[in-house]
Amino acid sequence: MTLPRLAPMPHEFVLAHAGRIGLFCCGLIDMNRRLRLVQRVAEEHCEGAAGFSLLEQLATIAGMSVTDYARHHSLLPTIRVADSDTDPVHHGSAKRPSITRNFGARLHTAKVHLCCRCVDEDISHWGYSWFRRTHNLVGVEVCPLHGEALNWVTDPDPFSRLPQHWVKLGDIERVEYDHASQAERQFQTRLHEIYELFLDRDRPFASPSIDGPLALRLHELGLTGSSNGKKPLLSDYVLNSTPRAWLRRHCPQLCEKEPGVRFSTFDRLPRPYALPGSGFAYAIAFATLFDSAEDVARSISRSVVRRKRDYENSGMETQKRRSSGEWMFHGCA
Repeated sequence: MTLPRLAPMPHEFVLAHAGRIGLFCCGLIDMNRRLRLVQRVAEEHCEGAAGFSLLEQLATIAGMSVTDYARHHSLLPTIRVADSDTDPVHHGSAKRPSITRNFGARLHTAKVHLCCRCVDEDISHWGYSWFRRTHNLVGVEVCPLHGEALNWVTDPDPFSRLPQHWVKLGDIERVEYDHASQAERQFQTRLHEIYELFLDRDRPFASPSIDGPLALRLHELGLTGSSNGKKPLLSDYVLNSTPRAWLRRHCPQLCEKEPGVRFSTFDRLPRPYALPGSGFAYAIAFATLFDSAEDVARSISRSVVRRKRDYENSGMETQKRRSSGEWMFHGCA
């Protein structure tokens, strides 16, 4: 039976979970010792776990399936938003082990953030605090629960202690955020809600399901996906519609581009490529092109239903051809 203190807390992500286990079991230890400890504890739960990825080891300790752990306690849903496969596998699936091993423990931000009010409430209710996925999404600088600016941990090993320790030690700095700007508040709220759409999914979108709504929205707004100079590009629209101070902090290269010049991060999204765009790019594109996360969800939902119907109709037609002998005829032609 999993000890409560070893189970992941709500939205606690891989490296934060591993750090808390290390602190609870051995006190203040460095990252290598924490990883060895997790490996050893996982091996006690399942023989052979030493060869698992860190995400799989933590899922084993928690008594969870790898796919459930990946969905609820990793940042994979915001990293792997779309997949070129027509039927993408679940996050953490054993069918694509390299993804779990290479990206399962990856952070979404360069720095690790916390909310001081969440820390106080955690201690009051649980006796300790933890790092959350919802505080560590690129471009989101406010706590979605309290609406206050986040703080980032200045120590080079932020997972060696819990958030309350860094607050007490004063090893935190407030992020840059203009609370007085209504446009920035609204944009960041919309951005976070779109990230939440991604975090709630157990697998990526098939690329056509998410690129289709983007292409349709570009058409509705009179934008283009090609650099023919006749219509503005998606990157032009992002540049002109996103709060400029926020953009300088999170995508400064875009601020330097000329109108009509392609910026691959965004302009590749509505076009078919072997590798889909980044989760950050999809989130920014949707937050810029749509008025709300609800509009985004409806647009994607219609696309998914349409693709499912087309797929089913295609399957029915194939079955008709097979039963009539037409399939055999075409196969021999």
